[in-house]
Amino acid sequence: MVDLTTIEEKINLGSGIAARVIGQAVTQYRAQNIQSPLDISGYVAIFYAAFDSDPLLTLKKPIKVGRDVFYMIANTSTLAVGDYIVGPEGTFFVASLEPMRPPVVIRTNAVLSLVRPQTISVAGLGPPGADSASTETTVFSGWPASVLLTGRGGQGDVNLPGDIGMGGWQILLPALFGIEIRGSDILVDATGLRRVVSAAEISSMGWRIDAVQEAA
Repeated sequence: MVDLTTIEEKINLGSGIAARVIGQAVTQYRAQNIQSPLDISGYVAIFYAAFDSDPLLTLKKPIKVGRDVFYMIANTSTLAVGDYIVGPEGTFFVASLEPMRPPVVIRTNAVLSLVRPQTISVAGLGPPGADSASTETTVFSGWPASVLLTGRGGQGDVNLPGDIGMGGWQILLPALFGIEIRGSDILVDATGLRRVVSAAEISSMGWRIDAVQEAA
C-alpha cells in the first residue's frame, strides 16, 4: 500500500517536471531579517514554477484586475509558509501549503514598512498633539505585500460636504517573526503613502488588514 508521503513525493516530482516545461526560474527567500526579508541572507534556492489564478491549473483564464490569490505549479518540497518567491511574474509569498493540493501564493504589489506611534500616558490634562515621526518606532521594513483598493475609507479632518472620502485598502502580509499588528499602526509604502490600520486579523493565510489613508 502506497502511503501519503510517497504520493506527495510523486506529486512534487511531477509538478517540478511540469514547471520546467511551462514555468520560469524563480528565486526562493526565507526571511532571516525583520527589516529586509529579501536580502541575501534569506536566499534558499532557485527552482522552476508556473502561476495560475485558476485553482484547476488550466492556465487558460486571463488574470483579472485586483486578483492577488494564485496557485503555483512547482516542486514544493523546500517551501514553507511565509517564504517569498521572486520571478518574472512578480513577487509572491506562500500563504498555504496543504498536502495533495497546489500551494496558495499571494502576489504582492507594494513594499511596506510598519511604524507604531508611541503611546504616552500623562496624569491630568496634557497638551494637544498628534502622532509624529519622532514618536514612532519601526516594527519592520521592506516587506512585500498585497495592497488592494477597497473604496472609501472615511472623511478627512475638515469633513466638508464636497470632500471626497479617504482611500481604503485591504492588505495581505505573511505572518513572520510572531509580530503582532495592531489598530492604529501605520503602514508606509515606498512612495511615502501612510495607511492607518483600522482592523487586523491573523488568518490561516497570514495577516489580513483593513487600512485607511492617514488624514493630512
